[in-house]
Amino acid sequence: MKRVLIQDITINNYFIKTGKELIGIMALPQEWMNIAKQHRHAGRLEAAEVACRQGLEENRDNTQLLHLLSVILYETRKLPESLQAIDKAISINGGITSYHNNRAVLLYEMGQIGEAEASLRRAITLDSKNASAYNNLGNAQRFLGKLEEAVASFTQALQIQPNHVDALNNLAISLRELGKLDEAEDAWQKALLLSPQSVDIIYNLGVLQYLRQKVSEAENLFRQAIDNLPTYPPLYRGLVNLLLLEKRWNEALIVLKQANSVLPPSRELSYMNRQVYGENVVKEFLHTTLDDPLFDAYESAIRKAVTPRSTLIEIGDGLGLFSLMAARAGIQQAYIIEGNELLSNLNQQVVGANGLSQRVTVIPEKSINVTVGNQLSEAADVLVYSKFGPGLLQHGTIITLQHAKTHLMKPGARIIPAAAAVYAMLVETPSLAKISPVNNLRGFDYSPFDLTRPTSFMNFDYLQDQYQTLTDATLALDFNFAKFIPLQGKKETALSVINNGLCHGVVFWYDLYLDDQTTFSPANFAQQRYWKQMIQFFDQPIHVTKGDHIPLQACWDENRIYFELLRK
Repeated sequence: MKRVLIQDITINNYFIKTGKELIGIMALPQEWMNIAKQHRHAGRLEAAEVACRQGLEENRDNTQLLHLLSVILYETRKLPESLQAIDKAISINGGITSYHNNRAVLLYEMGQIGEAEASLRRAITLDSKNASAYNNLGNAQRFLGKLEEAVASFTQALQIQPNHVDALNNLAISLRELGKLDEAEDAWQKALLLSPQSVDIIYNLGVLQYLRQKVSEAENLFRQAIDNLPTYPPLYRGLVNLLLLEKRWNEALIVLKQANSVLPPSRELSYMNRQVYGENVVKEFLHTTLDDPLFDAYESAIRKAVTPRSTLIEIGDGLGLFSLMAARAGIQQAYIIEGNELLSNLNQQVVGANGLSQRVTVIPEKSINVTVGNQLSEAADVLVYSKFGPGLLQHGTIITLQHAKTHLMKPGARIIPAAAAVYAMLVETPSLAKISPVNNLRGFDYSPFDLTRPTSFMNFDYLQDQYQTLTDATLALDFNFAKFIPLQGKKETALSVINNGLCHGVVFWYDLYLDDQTTFSPANFAQQRYWKQMIQFFDQPIHVTKGDHIPLQACWDENRIYFELLRK
């Protein structure tokens, strides 16, 4: 239901320059109405209200003045007072359809939908040919969940006034909510013929077409409507939703850029920006901002590594923070290499906002596509790498580091971090083991869902999750990032069992050695807020006894770290 009183009163043309001439004499109700109307049309709503109230002091039971006052109070959002005025008008003369119709609009906005429905039925009783009243009744019924009755009301409005576009649009909405998609489409197509520029109809029809998997039709509707009315936010939202659902992220970004260029700042625009960026960016990277000890360790190493003549390359987690730290430490030039277009754009904005554009350059490329002499004027002295996950190695970690060391860095360049050590221990954790593997759920065989669990490991919280340690923590792997790291490798170690139990898997974590003096270690398991621990479950749990020595093979490849038990 529109926030507009459906029927306003009509008055005769009566020109009065000001109301001053009427002071001190008994003015007629029509004269007060004309003064109020003149103020209202000029946008002087407070003056219009004063004129109405002055007129009512002398003509307390004039329903036209009461109705006009209600209209003005509605427009100034004084809804209870507006309702009070229209109620008084109805108590004096309850036979005017527009009074009941407008009262229903007020009640609808005040959330009193049942009373609004009753007022609309009274309006229809007084005038059974009032299409607007039927349309408003249908809206009230739809809000109350009476969809079939709403369809009947909208249909009746259209029988009275076949070209009632709002009724067609509302009918289509109700039909869609009833699941009658073919009929809904027909109604919207008719409405579109009557009002080809209606963005509401185009948006609704576009959403319906996408629901019906008519992707190209929906996309064309949104794009044509944006061409016709580029300042209407829902059209961009509809097109962005479609493109994201179709995994067409780059196209969604183009639409978002257009929206940002023409729409004023608003909650709607902010929502679309977060929607597109959130779909395109690994959301976990923001959580790293909780790990102040990690940032402290990186900044300490950066300050010791750089000089005013240094150049630094950062291949990171998307924030670009370490290049800013280097600039703050006085470095000559830092480069943020970021292959994600959205993040590189945000990084560029951050660099500019901090006044560092002369010393920090954003390179919107994957690092393996960057070359010295092209994006880089010279090889760099310092490489800062932070694209690690909770399991340390991620897809591309080893390849990216090796390429940067070989092609982008000077001989003997500093690598931050310099090294990492991976620790492991065996645990018993019956509660977590329920989903690794997935076998039974509430007495039902759910083993087919085992395909959906993580291929190697899942997050583990040493402080929060329930478990029993079966071995002490043992150094399982160590990496020197300044040296060549093969794409695959393994190392065997033996873990001494300290408690009897059923071993479900291995918990592991890593320490980062930023340089020879600075270490970031979650050894107390409270230092990290985001990079906590990981657990890898074994395919079958094994019973272990205190005093046993369990051979464990720690392995890595280009994607991950994982563990294998060499015997039960």
